[in-house]
Amino acid sequence: MKVLLDTNFALLPIQQRIDVFNESEKLVNDDTMSFSVLSGTIQELKHLAAKPGKIGLQARGTLALLEEKKVEITPSKLKVDDATVASDADAVCTNDKELGRRLRRAGKRVIMLHKGRLKFS
Repeated sequence: MKVLLDTNFALLPIQQRIDVFNESEKLVNDDTMSFSVLSGTIQELKHLAAKPGKIGLQARGTLALLEEKKVEITPSKLKVDDATVASDADAVCTNDKELGRRLRRAGKRVIMLHKGRLKFS
């Protein structure tokens, strides 16, 4: 199963100490999941990483984690949310409620954080 992480979800392991990679695999009972992010997500994280303070530190940590986990970077020219909906991913990890609605209308599965636990819909 190919799973796309959006920016806010990619930040979760650093911000809330949740291992979204292992937890997602357990949630859908699939240890062959492959994770990817859009090139626009990387650009957003790099922009945040250039900022001082907590968010910059979190973004730098997230970029390092994505590299360590060998998360695939999918090129995109569309706006990040539009590219997310148009992606060929089987599921998308996001906490953005409006994006989640758009994804479900487009027939995509969504993994969200709800009350400290991941939820698959």
